[in-house]
Amino acid sequence: MSVGASAPCEPVAIRWEGDDGPTGRLLLLDQTLLPGRAEWIACGDVAAVVEAIRSLRVRGAPALGIAGAYGMAVA
Repeated sequence: MSVGASAPCEPVAIRWEGDDGPTGRLLLLDQTLLPGRAEWIACGDVAAVVEAIRSLRVRGAPALGIAGAYGMAVA
């Protein structure tokens, strides 16, 4: 595998759904439910992103940074 290439089954914890306009929203994998269940949290505003971070539904420095950046996008 080349440097920077993703593994075929690499888990995804953050997704963007919809277009780039006001109808788009951030989807976060609720990591408090792993490994038993995989549920996504829809975040359409900054308050939802902040709550997901504070309640540790998002974990790990890279995911926290990306979630924060997307929080700015939904602001």
